Formats: sequence, structure tokens, C-alpha cells
Amino acid sequence: RTRLAGSLAAVFSESPYADGYDFTVGYDFSRGSGSSGETADCGQRVAQLPEDTFDQCEHLLVVFGGLSGLAACLKADTSLTVQDPATLFDRYLTACPAQGSRTVRAEEAILISMSLLSPLL
Repeated sequence: RTRLAGSLAAVFSESPYADGYDFTVGYDFSRGSGSSGETADCGQRVAQLPEDTFDQCEHLLVVFGGLSGLAACLKADTSLTVQDPATLFDRYLTACPAQGSRTVRAEEAILISMSLLSPLL
């Protein structure tokens, strides 16, 4: 199921599941987008995840950063007080380490990310 949230906090608080999500993944594809200068290289590589990472997962949430990245989404959301977007997720991943460009198009990012996650789901 795909849904659009009005804010980063709403991504978590407006879950359609009574108990919320049991596992969350954040993906950020922008380079140097945040105030701390994080890049798409900062997340864990999907290949480094144990094969059983999602075995007990019933409701997985995958969040993609916008054009300016998850750091910009976090900065724009005044209801969240954390500084690092990685702290909001069970796993903060990168699908394109050393990507060589400032951003990856959303349709490319989703295809790359989900194809990498698919064998683990």
C-alpha cells in the first residue's frame, strides 16, 4: 500500500495499522542535502543486512526522502525534535553508494530500492 503523508511525523503517526509499523526503513538519495552535510553514502548498504532482517515483520514502512532528502523533511517538520533523520528509522539505507550525482530521480530510487529489498522480504 502506498500513501502520501503531510509531514515526516505524519508518516509514523498516521499508520493505517492499529499497532503502527513494526519495522521502518528510511532511504535518502540526495547528496549534501542536510545541515550536517550527510550524503547518500551515509546509510547502511542493503547488501549488509542479515537475510532474516524482515522475517518477523508484518507491517513494513519504507520512506523515501524528497528531492532535498530526509534531512530537509525533518528540518521542515517542527513537531519532530531529533537532528538526525537516521534516528527515526530501524534501518537507514543507501541503495546508491558513491552515486556520483547530486540526486537520483524518484522513479529510479524506488525501483533500485525495492529491487534490492525484494529478496529479503
